[in-house]
Amino acid sequence: MADQNLISEAMRTTPTLLAEWKILTPMLAPLVLAAVSLMLRQKDRWQFHIAVTAALIAMIGSGLLLFDIIIDGPQSLVMSGWLAPFGIAFTADSLSAIFAFVASLVTLLIILYSPADVDKAATKSGYYTLIMMLLVGVNGSFMTGDIFNLYVWFEVMLISSFGLLILGGDKIQLDGAVKYAFLNLLGTTFFLIATGLLYGVTGTLNFADLFAKVAASEATGTLAILSVLFLFAFGIKAAAFPMYFWLPAAYHTPRVAVSAIFAGLLTKIGVYALIRIFTIVFPDGNGAAFELFGVIGGLTIIVGGLGVIAQTELRRMLAYLLMSGVGIMMIGISIHTQLSLMATVQYTVHSMLMMTGLYLLSGVIGRMAGSFEIAKIGGIVMQNHFVAIAYFGLALAAMGLPPFSGLWPKYMMIMAAFEQGYYWLIAAILTGSLLTIIGVGRASIQMIWRGGGVDTPDGQYEARGKRLEGKQLRIMMLPISIIFILTLWLGISPNTLIRQSDLAAYDLLNVEQYIEATFGTGEHE
Repeated sequence: MADQNLISEAMRTTPTLLAEWKILTPMLAPLVLAAVSLMLRQKDRWQFHIAVTAALIAMIGSGLLLFDIIIDGPQSLVMSGWLAPFGIAFTADSLSAIFAFVASLVTLLIILYSPADVDKAATKSGYYTLIMMLLVGVNGSFMTGDIFNLYVWFEVMLISSFGLLILGGDKIQLDGAVKYAFLNLLGTTFFLIATGLLYGVTGTLNFADLFAKVAASEATGTLAILSVLFLFAFGIKAAAFPMYFWLPAAYHTPRVAVSAIFAGLLTKIGVYALIRIFTIVFPDGNGAAFELFGVIGGLTIIVGGLGVIAQTELRRMLAYLLMSGVGIMMIGISIHTQLSLMATVQYTVHSMLMMTGLYLLSGVIGRMAGSFEIAKIGGIVMQNHFVAIAYFGLALAAMGLPPFSGLWPKYMMIMAAFEQGYYWLIAAILTGSLLTIIGVGRASIQMIWRGGGVDTPDGQYEARGKRLEGKQLRIMMLPISIIFILTLWLGISPNTLIRQSDLAAYDLLNVEQYIEATFGTGEHE
């Protein structure tokens, strides 16, 4: 009888109102339209429009969801008529909605760029379908309310991203794809092992339920080991030191649009998972993980900065620039105050936009120069003032210099470290930033102002690539221009993002609303 009562309490009528399903829109729209795209894969002219529609609906849905969360707090939907923790829960708070909105926006901009970068063969081979499925996995990861389904969404992303990496079948692509797949599968394996062990200790995998179960558990030693396992698993996904080798080995191999979506989204999923796990499952770090966060974050910033200086290929340089930014985000998690988490959220949004813009711009520059080798690129300002201004602005954003969006989160991160007395983390941030300024600044001088490759005399101009103009240039520069304007606006007028990031940070440190939304009541035990 007691079991029947328990089942009865756990069940409820599955939601049927459209408003109750809004939390699924960022995943459902690209999922349904990816299926349509697959069925119409031979209609190459339709693929682009289907993908634009999917990303646009996902972006609008995420924006409306964020608006609801700002007014009413976190939102939750439980599938199949079973209440959490028995049912599959989707729970969205400010962090989820902000990241889903920006991820959908980034995907939309990359799709707008794609006609200039993707041929008909790739289109018919499923390029746009894979892009939409990647967005499904990314937004699913942001919205899921339990760890096992986070693993499922990771697998969706891994399959989609591997398909995008090998699309075209070049030898260099296959080499990069193998390295990417091997190390990411290693991370996924550690993730699955840690998930199974966590379930064995707590008997649940629901985030909200784990908050209470982990706090009440006496298996502190086991939980400390598990926290380190999760750190290692998600550290691989985020490309943190020393698990970063797959990133510079893989991100320069596919077409530019694919590199851009990887840089904008995939490493951020690893960062998001670290934020979520270490604010609701292990909010105190269980003694071991938080001590490692700062060390790993500091080393990631510095090694990334050294890589930026050392690289001679533009896309590889951008990969190390991306890695250095991951270190800043990890330091924010390590400090674990509202200010540091606010800076982490803000920097993640900045990085999603800025890295996407730089990778897309590298495609334009590579075509103009006929090479991605920095020493062979030059004279951008003489070929196209608009491209030169866009690169210069996004380079300033990458270096964390005014008036672009990279300045404020770095400043707030330094202030957060200062307030807690973590002076060595301040030293790591400043050292990594200086290395980045040197590397990006030197490359920018060569590519923008010099007349041509290193063998071209100063004051002379030599064009070695294609002259981009007309429709193709407009297609490529439209999304880049939007990103340029957004990063400039977020630098000049950062208050909107600061407010939303502060709300997200508050929610992360005060999880009562998240738990109440998941269970539908504050009386769960």
